[in-house]
Amino acid sequence: MVQNFVRNKFTVAVQASRALEPLVCPYCHRSTFKQKSDLKRHIRRHTGEKPYQCPICSYSAGRSDYVQDHLMRRHGQLPRAKRRATNPNWTLS
Repeated sequence: MVQNFVRNKFTVAVQASRALEPLVCPYCHRSTFKQKSDLKRHIRRHTGEKPYQCPICSYSAGRSDYVQDHLMRRHGQLPRAKRRATNPNWTLS
């Protein structure tokens, strides 16, 4: 019982110390990121990587929400997930 408490206390301490380590951009050395995903998204700005593609045209972006905005503005279409949410009878044709 005591060992479990000590082990759990140690695990919590290690997790807390990892959480305190700053996430630093290797390009500009910015270190204000709270999550790894935020840092990965930021690094795409430096590398020019654009993994998200419009299903209709050749537009691509570094963030999926940019493609969703593009779909609405340029093609007048809601992304699939929003189509399903706004129309329960919607089916893939």
